[in-house]
Order: sequence, then structure tokens, then C-alpha cells
Amino acid sequence: MGEHGRLPPALFSPELVKSQLSEPESVFMLASVGGTPAAYMQLNTGKAQTEQFGDTSMEIERLYVLSDFKRQGLGTMLVNQAFERARNRNLSKIWLGVWERNEPAQRFYQAMGFKRTGEHTFTLGTDIQTDWIMTAAVN
Repeated sequence: MGEHGRLPPALFSPELVKSQLSEPESVFMLASVGGTPAAYMQLNTGKAQTEQFGDTSMEIERLYVLSDFKRQGLGTMLVNQAFERARNRNLSKIWLGVWERNEPAQRFYQAMGFKRTGEHTFTLGTDIQTDWIMTAAVN
């Protein structure tokens, strides 16, 4: 659901994507509508997490829904799948970073049970950006 304006192409270079797809502690989920890819989510556990929240946590690193498919429940479905996977692995927490200026995504995650618990900065191209860290307990 994140949108930082135009993302640098390097974030999706073939080499980086291949590396991420081969990471055993990462899972990619794709949602399609009528056979058309509409949304995807990347989940990380263990050392694949971009910040180390421990072995009982899962990170939603990426959740994107194409604009033509927003507000159709795809994001909710994918986040619910993340909670189900976390429960099946006996994990206690799911966390994510959401851009400080992405209020629609923040509201979405709050509605899904996430609370702001911190923040971190990162570089996007040449700009320093701030993400809110949001976490939710796995019940």
C-alpha cells in the first residue's frame, strides 16, 4: 500500500528481485483479479527482516495494490493471509514500515490492528525519508 512517489528502478532490478525470491525466509504472495495481477505482498521472517525484531516476528516489507484495484479488499485479504501465516508459525508480532506521509496506508493498517510503535529513516534515491514502524500482535 506504500507509495513514495516514483520508486527508483534499482529497487526492482532483476538481480535484486532474483536475490529476494531465493531468500528462504521471505515469501511473496500475489493477488489477481480475473487473471490480472493486482496486488502483491512480501513477508520476511528471521534474518530476512529489514530490522531485527527477533525470531517471533514477521515483517510485511512490501504491500502494493495497483490503483485500478484499490478498495476491492485485496490489501485486507493479503494482510489477513500474513496473520494466518504468523499464527501457523506461532509468531507473536507482525510489523511494517509505512511512509510518514502515506496517511491512507496508515489508516488502513490501523484498521487492521497495527499501532505506531516507532520510526526509522531510509534513503530513497537521494532523499532521506521517514517510515513509521507499526506493529500488531498475532492472536
